[in-house]
Amino acid sequence: CYELFGVEVLLDSKLKPWLLEVNISPSLHSASPLDAHVKGPLVKNLFDMAQFHLPPKLGQTVQQSPQCFEPKLYTINLTKKEKHKHISFSQFEHRDDYLYDILRDLTGDDVRHLVRAEDEYVVRGKFERIFPSAHTYKYLNFMETRYYNRLFDAWETKYAGRREDGITLLQTLCAQKVHLKVAPPSTLHKNSQSMIPSDMNVLQSKEGLNHHLEEIMQKASIINDISTTN
Repeated sequence: CYELFGVEVLLDSKLKPWLLEVNISPSLHSASPLDAHVKGPLVKNLFDMAQFHLPPKLGQTVQQSPQCFEPKLYTINLTKKEKHKHISFSQFEHRDDYLYDILRDLTGDDVRHLVRAEDEYVVRGKFERIFPSAHTYKYLNFMETRYYNRLFDAWETKYAGRREDGITLLQTLCAQKVHLKVAPPSTLHKNSQSMIPSDMNVLQSKEGLNHHLEEIMQKASIINDISTTN
C-alpha cells in the first residue's frame, strides 16, 4: 500500500519552520514551471518505488513468458516452513532472540520482501526512508508484533552500512531461484474448498432448514389450537 501526503510548512522571518497542515490528497497539478520542476521528479520516484509496471509492447506469445510477469513474485500464500518461521519468530519477547537467527535461513517469502524493499530503496530519489532503519527498532515496542518488522529490523541492522553485501546475498539467492519457492497451488485450492460449501453440504443445510421450519410451524399450530380451545 502506497500513499502520498502533502506537508505544508511556513518559514517565518527567522527561517523557523511552522507546520500548517498535512494533506492526505495533495494536488499534483503543475500550473507553473516550478510545479513541474518539483512535482515531476516526485511523481517519477513515487511510481518507481511503487514498482508500477508499464504494459509491455510485445507480442502475445512473448507476453506469456516470465520476462513480462511472474505471478510467484506476488503471492501472499506461505509454505508450511514459512508459516512455522513466522510463528516462531513472532513469539520472541526480546530483540536479541531474533535479531541474528531470523536471517540465517531466508525463505522464498523473506527474499521476495527483502528484494522489493531494496528495489524501493535504490529508486527512492530524494525520498528519505524513515522506517525501517538501523535505529528505529525502539519504536517496535509501541507496535503490534509483526514478523516482517522483525525481519527488516534484522536486515537493516546487519546491512544498513554495507548494502552492497546485502544485495549480493539477495542476488545469489535469486540465482538459486529461492525467491520463486512458493506454496503449491493445491494448498490454496484446499483452503478455498474448505471455505466454500459443496453441493451436498448446501443440500443438507437446506434440508435441515426445511425440517426446522416444519417443527416451528407444527409448534405454532399447536399453540393456535390451544388458544382457540381456551
